[in-house]
Amino acid sequence: MNKNIAELFKDAVKSLNQNYDDRESEQIAYILFEEIGYNKHFLLTNPETIAEEKSINRLNSFLTEMSKGRPVQYVIGKAYFLDFILEVSEGVLIPRPETEELVVKAYSVIENFPEKPQKILDVGTGSGCIAISLKHKFPDIEVTALDNSTDALNIAKKNAKKLGVDIHFLQADFLEDEIASDVYWDLIVSNPPYVKKSEMEGLEKHVRDFEPMPALFPPGEDACIFYRNIAAYGAKQLTEKGKVIVEIHPDLHKEIKEIFEAKGFKKIEILKDFSGRKRILVGER
Repeated sequence: MNKNIAELFKDAVKSLNQNYDDRESEQIAYILFEEIGYNKHFLLTNPETIAEEKSINRLNSFLTEMSKGRPVQYVIGKAYFLDFILEVSEGVLIPRPETEELVVKAYSVIENFPEKPQKILDVGTGSGCIAISLKHKFPDIEVTALDNSTDALNIAKKNAKKLGVDIHFLQADFLEDEIASDVYWDLIVSNPPYVKKSEMEGLEKHVRDFEPMPALFPPGEDACIFYRNIAAYGAKQLTEKGKVIVEIHPDLHKEIKEIFEAKGFKKIEILKDFSGRKRILVGER
């Protein structure tokens, strides 16, 4: 006879403990059980339910992939971001909680504009999480999402279509190409690559082995190269009193602030994330 779902859950947590601590293993197990048809409420209220064979097989398939270190989001093909479920694949960075905080700050900035903003640019859109969130919240604002990756843009377009938001997608290399020089933006928002090369060895295995490195590490040795380009571009292409909101490396907050100050940005704020680390920069042209 098959095990009941409570026993199956304990086995799954034990398997996940190979790569994750107890708390993470339990959180991931709940996600996997949701995928095989037993949500958390059902699991807690009906623990003696005998697991169906097809559910067991699917769970075992998931656990096999996770034993290789593959992130749960890639295993199930989706990630949770604010109120949205986004499709993700191995060519696309998994959205982080810190980026949710950036989006919530962007909501506040947009709501407090002296005049309603008309155009927003999302630099390095990845899964589309920022652009989609902003367009969903403010459907009358024109949102353009830029990325250099074909894989990322394909996923972002799928997510936008699934969630019913109309976004203009642009494939370009922000560091090399001329970007919409005839357009003036009210807000530029970005979670650019900012991990330092020296941090490569310290990355968790599931990040280092599976997530797209160009979405984490800027090219070359300058960890601030994207901020330099965003600041220079924003100084030319933002409207008067236009805003920039970027996710930043906590260790580089002083240097990044100086980059934006040097390009004439003012009212610069450095905001901490829920972990107490300096994670978001907001500035005004």
